[in-house]
Amino acid sequence: MQKVTDDGGIVKIVLKPARAKNGDDDDQNQQPMAWVKGTNAKLHYKVTTAPFRQLEKAGSKSKVATTAPGNRRNDATARKRELKDSKEALHPKSERNGDDSDDDGASSAPTAPKAVYASPSGVQYTFDPSVRRTVADSTVDEEPFELRIGRKFMFPALETAVCTMRPGETSRFLLAPEYTDGFIQLESLLRKERAAADAQRAGRPAPAAAAHTCCMGLAVDAEKHADLYSTQGTPLEIEVILLDVQTQDQYERKVWEMSIVERYNEAPTHRARGTALVRSTPSDWSAARDAYRRSLELLEAVAQAPNVADARRERAHRGEPIDGPQARAPPIEHEDQVSSTWLDESLLAVRLNYALCSLKLSEYDAAAKQCTEILTSAPNHPKALFRRGLAHLRRGRDLELAERDFLAVLETGAMTRSDPEWAAAWQDLQGKWKAARQQESRLWRGVFLSAV
Repeated sequence: MQKVTDDGGIVKIVLKPARAKNGDDDDQNQQPMAWVKGTNAKLHYKVTTAPFRQLEKAGSKSKVATTAPGNRRNDATARKRELKDSKEALHPKSERNGDDSDDDGASSAPTAPKAVYASPSGVQYTFDPSVRRTVADSTVDEEPFELRIGRKFMFPALETAVCTMRPGETSRFLLAPEYTDGFIQLESLLRKERAAADAQRAGRPAPAAAAHTCCMGLAVDAEKHADLYSTQGTPLEIEVILLDVQTQDQYERKVWEMSIVERYNEAPTHRARGTALVRSTPSDWSAARDAYRRSLELLEAVAQAPNVADARRERAHRGEPIDGPQARAPPIEHEDQVSSTWLDESLLAVRLNYALCSLKLSEYDAAAKQCTEILTSAPNHPKALFRRGLAHLRRGRDLELAERDFLAVLETGAMTRSDPEWAAAWQDLQGKWKAARQQESRLWRGVFLSAV
């Protein structure tokens, strides 16, 4: 074992050391690597409650095995036993199944539980494997967990632990209660994101996310994730597998890592890439959809940024046009150069293209959602109406909505009944209406016959 922090609040055991490129161990390969701010660590982790049970506080009637002060021989013996017990507690292969007997053949008479671990604040714990349980496992996600170094991560102890590792290494860390801050919040957030992603894939509304931290919201969260909140104030074990390390130019940054100017300037790049993929032969609809999705994420983040909205309001209050001489399309250098006109036009175009790709990939819920977003601000947009109608039609359960959208397209004057695309969609709709009516008629016929 080795101390990661000076006070012993984080302790490390290497389970599988990193390997040199030639497959051989060497001293240089086992030295800590230099971590730079912004480096991306791709990893998997598993969190369990440590196999320790807190002993009663000093001064109580509970007897805890201690050594007489000043007796160096006894102190040395106790330290050896504590080290042995701690190693066995941290390594599952050598758990003792509750056997706390000494190796020196001591009497088997019942004794008080021994203190095998003490937190930096002096709280003592005895070995108890029965309390160990898994509370988090990142392998349930399809992709590895990504940790940006030096970005004020909400679970600082995990970042501290990872920074002692090298790619390919597997290590287990024991965290004292003083170093577990942020774990509950992180895992609770990840669980909510997984639930939202599962709902989206299943076509269900995403669970309501608590956008506040009032007492009621915390109480509901604590009840829903009782297994997490029960770890408050207890030691934790974290087993980490460091899969890869990437520099800032080797990974795509998350939206929250970027400034408004960076988002604004980068969005057109992904839009252009999506368009090129659509026009390629054959069209790569999946890759194009991903490119449009990235562009949309960036544009939405710019549109929702408080600084952009505030700057626009201030210019309007001064009587200046929102899209004045300084406001322009990318690239820009300052936030006050954001063009609301360009932003709105880009959002509309990207949403339309995103919907088109989703239709091609049979992702009808996503296509309908993007078209509805457009129609919220532009109720008579013909392409949005037609593509949403196609999504309803191909989904097969919203024929009334499809018919309404197709007829609305005609009212805009952008298409006529003789247009091949509209006529084909309308014919398909009538065929599905006919099939639906025939099925309904058969159902009612069966009901009447069974009643005779």
